[in-house]
Amino acid sequence: MGHALAERHFSPYETVQKWVDEWFVSKEQFFWRGIHKLPEKWEKCMFLNECWFCDEREDTPEHTLWTCSEWESYRAEARAGGLDLNRSTIGNELVESKSKWVAFEGLIEKILRAKIVRENERKKSGVRNLVRT
Repeated sequence: MGHALAERHFSPYETVQKWVDEWFVSKEQFFWRGIHKLPEKWEKCMFLNECWFCDEREDTPEHTLWTCSEWESYRAEARAGGLDLNRSTIGNELVESKSKWVAFEGLIEKILRAKIVRENERKKSGVRNLVRT
């Protein structure tokens, strides 16, 4: 629109309004196509739930706790403290020992607190790849 308006002069408001209306009508296909592509683009960006810290395409609670490489040092520390992080047996282990329950609870809290801090830092800095290529 800026190029189309270059060096144009309008006197009454109605002339300006008519010109703008005609310009939008002439560009209808362009705007229609662009506007109708927006939901698809928004879906790619807004509903993308990929992990910000590794290459996993879906960031779930299970991924964060069990497999995300960003939090491996926390899991290693818990294992060194005697917590067996075997997914198939962790339930039994937690029921059998209050100290292991407390350790597991601490691990979850530590990971989630660190994740929140790091996500907030990334949001503030504007660093986030929304769409992978």
